[in-house]
Amino acid sequence: MFTTRQISYFDWAANPQQDLFGKRFQDKLERVLRNRAIILNAPDTVSYETQQQHLRKADEDLIDARHTGDVLVAAVFSSPRPKPREKDRLAKGGLLKRAIENITDLEAEDEVLGIVHALRVHGVTPFHWELEFPAVFRRGGFDVMVGNPPCAGKNTIAEGHAMAYPDWLKLVHVESHGNSDLAAHF
Repeated sequence: MFTTRQISYFDWAANPQQDLFGKRFQDKLERVLRNRAIILNAPDTVSYETQQQHLRKADEDLIDARHTGDVLVAAVFSSPRPKPREKDRLAKGGLLKRAIENITDLEAEDEVLGIVHALRVHGVTPFHWELEFPAVFRRGGFDVMVGNPPCAGKNTIAEGHAMAYPDWLKLVHVESHGNSDLAAHF
C-alpha cells in the first residue's frame, strides 16, 4: 500500500519531509535483505532449519515496519476529511515512536497491536509491496504483474470497502477524480 519511504516517514504524501524512524528503519531493511540473500544463496547442504532461522530473523526485523505501515493505513481510513485524518496521523505517529523506541512501554505496544487488529476486523489487510519484496524494489520493482484487475465503479467501491477507501485512492493517485473504475488505479 505504501512505499518504504512513506512508512519510514509515517506520511502518505508523495514526498514526505520528516523522517520519523530514519536510520533504524533502513538498518532493519538491510538485515532483511542480508538474511533473505543468505537463504537464496545457500547451497543444498544447508539445513532447512538453518534457512528457517534466517527467514524468522528477516520477518522479526519487518514486524515494526509492517505495523507502522498498517497504522498509517488506519490513519488514512480514520476520517473522510483531511484535517481530522492528518491530526490522527500525527497522534498515531507519536504512539508508534513511543512503542518502537521504548520497548518497556507495553501500553503503547498494545495500542498499536489494537489498531492493527481493528483494521483486519473491518476487512482491511494491508500489503506493503516494498516491505515484502525489498530486493525487487531496490532494482526498480516488478517488470510485469499478471492478473485480472478488479472492476468496480465508484458506488461499488464505496459500498464494498472501508469508509475512507475512495479518499485513499484519490490520495495515492492525485490525478484521479474519484469516479474512476477500480481497475484504473491498477
